[in-house]
Amino acid sequence: MEELFGVKLPDNDAKKEFALKKHIALWDTYGSLVRAENNSSDTNLTDLVPNDIDALLMQYPQIRHIFCTGQKSYNGLLKHFDNPEVEVALLPSTSPAYASMSFNEKLHRYSVVKDLLERDD
Repeated sequence: MEELFGVKLPDNDAKKEFALKKHIALWDTYGSLVRAENNSSDTNLTDLVPNDIDALLMQYPQIRHIFCTGQKSYNGLLKHFDNPEVEVALLPSTSPAYASMSFNEKLHRYSVVKDLLERDD
């Protein structure tokens, strides 16, 4: 986000303030899960319990776009959620473990977030 928006966010307070100002909410598709020990890959997740996305959207009906950062999150959201009024899009994982895509390519793919936020301002 720093690179995308050309800002410096030195601490968590600055990051929270930026997210609030830009109307960005961060939320996980899954409320709990079990990850295989010593493995950061999303391929070894079990006991996945989804968060209640419908309740979130009822509480915040102004949400119109959901961006999932990674295939597991995206597939899980589509499995547990169906609301044609809210656009769901897949973005590449920001994890350094996802090294098959360059930082610049990830930045380019994330530009859709900036474009939407600036359009909605």
